[in-house]
Amino acid sequence: MTTFTDAQTDAINAQGGSVLVSAAAGSGKTTVLIERIIRMITRRENPIDVDRLLIVTFTRAAASEMKERLAKAINSLLENDPYNSLLLRQRQLMYNTSICTIDSFCGSVVREYFHILGVQKDFRLADENEIKVIGSEALESVLEDFYRENTSDFTALVDAFANKNGDDNLRAAVLKISDFLATQPFGEKWLDDMLLKYSPEIPVEQSLFGKILIKYARSMVDHSLLITINSIKLLDGDEKLRDANLPLLLDDKAYFEKLSERFEDGSWDEIKRFAETFVKGRLKTPKGYKDDPIKISIANSRDDVKKSVESICNIFMWSSEEIKNEIGYLSKTVAELFEVVKAYLSKFSEMKYAKNILSFSDVELLTVKLLAEPCGDGYTKTEQAKEISKRFDQIMVDEFQDVNDVQDLIFKCVSTDENNMFVVGDVKQSIYGFRQAKPEIFIDRKDKYNKYDRENEIFPAAIILDMNFRSRKEVCSAVNFIFKNLMTKTSAKMDYGTDEYLNVGASYPPSDGCNFEVDYIQYESSDESVENEAVFIANKILKMRAEGFTVGKDKKPLEYGDCAILLRSTKNTATAFVNILNSLGVPASSEIKESFFDANEIKVMLNFLRCIDNPSLDIPLLSVMCSPVYSFTVDELAKIKGNNRHTNLYSAVAAYAKNDSRTAEFLRELNLLKTYSCTCSVDELLGRIYELTSFSAVISAIDGSKGIKNLNLLREYARGFESGGYRGLSAFITYMDKLIENGADLESSSGANGETENTVKVISIHKSKGLEYPVCFIACSSKKFNKTDLSADVLIDSKAGLGIRRVDGFCRYNTLPRMAVGVEISENEIAEEMRVLYVALTRAKEKLIVISSQKDPKDYLVKLNSKLAGGVIDPYAVMKARSISDWVSMCALVHPLHNELRMKLQIGESDLMGTASEELPWQINFISPSDFVSETDERSNDVKNNSDNETYDNFVIDLLKERTGFVYRNQAVLKIPQKVSASELAHNEGDSFDKIFLKPAFMSKGNTSAVEKGTAHHKFLQFCNFKDAKNNLQAELDRLLSENILTQEQFDAINKDEIQKFLDGSLAKRITASPLIMREERFTVNIKAGMLDSTLEGDSADTRVVMQGAVDLIFKEDNELVVVDYKTDRVRDISRLKELYAKQLNLYKLAAEEFTDYKVKECIIYSIHLNDYISVDC
Repeated sequence: MTTFTDAQTDAINAQGGSVLVSAAAGSGKTTVLIERIIRMITRRENPIDVDRLLIVTFTRAAASEMKERLAKAINSLLENDPYNSLLLRQRQLMYNTSICTIDSFCGSVVREYFHILGVQKDFRLADENEIKVIGSEALESVLEDFYRENTSDFTALVDAFANKNGDDNLRAAVLKISDFLATQPFGEKWLDDMLLKYSPEIPVEQSLFGKILIKYARSMVDHSLLITINSIKLLDGDEKLRDANLPLLLDDKAYFEKLSERFEDGSWDEIKRFAETFVKGRLKTPKGYKDDPIKISIANSRDDVKKSVESICNIFMWSSEEIKNEIGYLSKTVAELFEVVKAYLSKFSEMKYAKNILSFSDVELLTVKLLAEPCGDGYTKTEQAKEISKRFDQIMVDEFQDVNDVQDLIFKCVSTDENNMFVVGDVKQSIYGFRQAKPEIFIDRKDKYNKYDRENEIFPAAIILDMNFRSRKEVCSAVNFIFKNLMTKTSAKMDYGTDEYLNVGASYPPSDGCNFEVDYIQYESSDESVENEAVFIANKILKMRAEGFTVGKDKKPLEYGDCAILLRSTKNTATAFVNILNSLGVPASSEIKESFFDANEIKVMLNFLRCIDNPSLDIPLLSVMCSPVYSFTVDELAKIKGNNRHTNLYSAVAAYAKNDSRTAEFLRELNLLKTYSCTCSVDELLGRIYELTSFSAVISAIDGSKGIKNLNLLREYARGFESGGYRGLSAFITYMDKLIENGADLESSSGANGETENTVKVISIHKSKGLEYPVCFIACSSKKFNKTDLSADVLIDSKAGLGIRRVDGFCRYNTLPRMAVGVEISENEIAEEMRVLYVALTRAKEKLIVISSQKDPKDYLVKLNSKLAGGVIDPYAVMKARSISDWVSMCALVHPLHNELRMKLQIGESDLMGTASEELPWQINFISPSDFVSETDERSNDVKNNSDNETYDNFVIDLLKERTGFVYRNQAVLKIPQKVSASELAHNEGDSFDKIFLKPAFMSKGNTSAVEKGTAHHKFLQFCNFKDAKNNLQAELDRLLSENILTQEQFDAINKDEIQKFLDGSLAKRITASPLIMREERFTVNIKAGMLDSTLEGDSADTRVVMQGAVDLIFKEDNELVVVDYKTDRVRDISRLKELYAKQLNLYKLAAEEFTDYKVKECIIYSIHLNDYISVDC
């Protein structure tokens, strides 16, 4: 009989109101949930009928398992008491019990109340890909209507989103917002409420967007103040450093303290003005202190401070008046965008209802529509909700941390005023944000509930299951230390307090080899990191097995199947790990699923269907003829096409078949299948193709069972397509083509290799949730977090709302709302990444190893330490981390038992021993590739020696190695293009360049942007006569206009005062005084490849490359040349242009010297925006 802990017993027995169970990893929550149900339906007093329970899980497998376990438990009780009427009744009621997924429950509700909701009872739930196709058609129809009306507001909207691909950005924005609204209970109300946030009358500091950004800026100020104070403390250890740098750091400290005060009571403009007063200054380095560890630490910390100040100034770059004007402009764009979204949703619903289909999100939203009505900021229950809530005595929800707003509202509505809910979950394992899961729902409910006390029950109550029955104390200790330092309200939306700790409940034999391990692997090239980590893991597993590492309470020897490699993303890495481990004698497997449409057998078969439907399509026909089924060679195809060059391929094949039996046989089979397609389903046609051509046998020989499974899946998809009411080969091909066009995909067969029972599993962290392994490797931990979502033109968040870029002429730039929404999304993503890490670390039962690949591990840790403040990891430092490795390494640096590590890095010994009483030591290793390459060679030799393969002639083997291992001696040069442009090279070197998108000509307006103005000035300087312009600027402008050198828009855009200022300046005087002036001088020169890539050496560096370009202006002065380049970039400081374009100017200098035979004495960048110039060292 199972023994339960006190907390588990409370969770099983607590009655009288709603209960939330916060169940830590490995705490047995599913067992507790089943036991609670059993006791509720079998108790002597007031038993609950099992069909009066609504038990909701999030997967069909979980629901099925729960039903099975519940039925098994009832049957087990009946074995001991076969005539118990209560148990017999409950077993009978099991057939009507509501143990289901949320989708299943909502589907049954919608079918029951179909007459109220206006849908047909026999609606079909369409798959995601079918919904995408219909959605694409609906959007096309809606946009056509808007284009036809061609209102000024819609024209402005298209203008705001236009790019070189037309209105693709607008389409993506509409679909993105629509998908988001599927997770909002009252979507239209959300849109209306969000539009109100775009009111220019709200003071910036009181607006939703302003509050988010001020809060974020405060976190940067707090972080900077903390590390500045720590730097001041470090100076106490050295008098010379203190005397040299204390005044600057004290100024920094005073700046952040005063800025913090401004956040309390200052206006937006006051904060802006003060933020811009920061004095960058420079730390002074006394003689002999260049490599001093304290000096390096302080310098790294101040670099971090300066970056924070730069970020703060970027937030406050706009004045409140500028923001007010911008919000007013954006509100019109957002209003029209929302109108398009509403029209799209209406049309989308109309098309789905016409086909009698619904999506899963439709079913949930229809359930909300039935159960609740919006009321102010809340909702009221409908009569139908009250009716349904009377059916259930208790609402039980598993994995409650993964619900979204829609699902949460449904549970509230079917409950009895939220007084009979029992929800179970672990918010630290909420890792489905991409599905709009809202962990805040669980957190808020837990914070509001009373902590359960069996002696004094007050409901609603929260019960904590903190006993971990999965992992050793070494694993639990490491998890607790990491997350108590990382997980806070600010960084993760929740605190990792004592209630969240993993308390050891598992019993294992003592072991010296189970300490938490962090391995830093040094690499020379980042391309090697995956291979190095795979080789290291293979050696580690083989070594552990050789040394007799045991697992489990019975101390059985470690098997390969006891190990797992967890990856944040398996894309492009899982296959490499599997292949390398297998090659080194460590059996490994991974369920790698490729794109269904990328599978070769599917490409060929879809082309076969296209040929049958329309043989005049050349590419599909060519694909089929070249496929392994018919194997026409290139020479044969050339003969077929040779005499019929001006017809399509099918006509050529038909003509050639008259004199060639093989071609005639191919044509006969194609025509036979075409005839067959007129009388059968697509599924039957596919079966006929497989049989007639032996395609299945061919694919089986090439790709094994995986290819056969994909072919069978294609037949299954064809059956599903036709069961949805669609008919015909043409319709099926059109459907497949639309799926491919929309970037959709279908489930493909698994790429798992061979037997997987006793192999090292290579899986993603998401796939590992719910699983456990004795030994876990967290690999590729230094891979940066994915931030690509933040680069989208449209950002959307349920709390922060909607943020879009603004368009000014050809330039698209960030806005205050988009910046605020980006901050909120970034914080949510960081919180989720932390929960993903928690899931990864808690999969291990006995041994946990984190692997981090770094170019220079020690330098990496020293720089990371500069972000810490004397053993404190503040929330901002956590939020700015770029990888899992950063988080784990920060914790290693502040671990009280690792002063040895801090001394090794020369970052000083921290006084942290007072916190060491509850901690266990970690094993931290620094590994270079050479440390394990020799081991790998030995292992490879062992594998070869122990294999059963034939022994080949050594001469043949050596010859094969020589031929296949040939490396071109100048291989590095192959990476360098034969021809390059100077400006392209410069841009590749730069930190960042804003993208400029062209708007469609038909949407063009007459408004002149700053970019267009800069372009006009550039063109004037390119073609004007400097002397004539200086004497009479207007006359020179008129000349350029009359000669069509300047357009009327460019003519109007030119600021005459700025141009005159340039003409009166020193640079123009030097130009006009020159005896030789060359403008827009185009060149083609040969340069050494080493100038393009500093890593090239020897002959590779001397290889010649063609460089092309055009210099804006070259003039002769003192028998030497001066190169001038005009720049239109809108920068605040002209020195920024020097940083960005120094390389480009140096390349211009080399080119000018080569094609003129004169020396270049000076290179100048002239800023059209700033009306100033700066010399570049050359």
